[in-house]
Amino acid sequence: MQLIFDKYFSALFIFTFEVNYELIKLVFFSVKMFLDIG
Repeated sequence: MQLIFDKYFSALFIFTFEVNYELIKLVFFSVKMFLDIG
C-alpha cells in the first residue's frame, strides 16, 4: 500500500512541477515581451 502511495505521490509531484515550470516560462516570456514593448 505504501509503495503505491509513494509512486502516486512522486508522479503527482513531478507533474505539478512540470506544469508550474511551463507557467513560470509563460509568465516570464509575457513580462519580457511587455518590457520590450514598453
